[in-house]
Amino acid sequence: MQSAEQATVVLTAVSQRLAAAAQPLCTTYLGQPCSFRIYLDQSATPRAALTGQGEVTITLGMMSLLGSEAEVAAVVGHEFGHHVAGHVGKRRVRSFAAGTVAGTLLGAVVPFGGIAGWALGQGAAQIGSSTTQLAFSKDEEREADYLSGYLVARARYDLDRAGLVWVRLSRGGPNETASWLDSHPAGPERLAAWRKTISEVRASSDLVPRRPGR
Repeated sequence: MQSAEQATVVLTAVSQRLAAAAQPLCTTYLGQPCSFRIYLDQSATPRAALTGQGEVTITLGMMSLLGSEAEVAAVVGHEFGHHVAGHVGKRRVRSFAAGTVAGTLLGAVVPFGGIAGWALGQGAAQIGSSTTQLAFSKDEEREADYLSGYLVARARYDLDRAGLVWVRLSRGGPNETASWLDSHPAGPERLAAWRKTISEVRASSDLVPRRPGR
């Protein structure tokens, strides 16, 4: 089990790299830079969610489940992918978790990849029944995985190691299965799609996705 301090260090480093990597994709998909705010929730239940416009919540339980920074990058990149693809405005909202849990505010990533207001271990955000989790369709989850592949590559993480996260999550406990797999594509499907994305990414000259209709 990771300590909150250890998880904070890893999540900070990964989020900074991914936020900088996301800006060209934000311009391509949204026509403007992105801003992100990252929270570490102290819950032991493995979860990760986009909880608002550019707001991402990762639980300590999820951080403890992941085996490398590359896997953390795949999970954070997935949530960033929802934002980059503009899914936020298309979905209804639902409660992220019952009760109120203290979370550590890691900081705000300002436009153009700059970092501002990073206060590690300081400040607190109330993450719980008052915070919303956006409910996405499985097609939107697939698109978020696809964009995560590009973000992981742009941030210079190992794509093969990152893809192990879909194997790891499919072996999670009952709480993780209920909160993640019920609303996401099955593990084998995600891993197969990830490998297809890897092939596309490695053939790309600029690491900017070009999908039909984009």
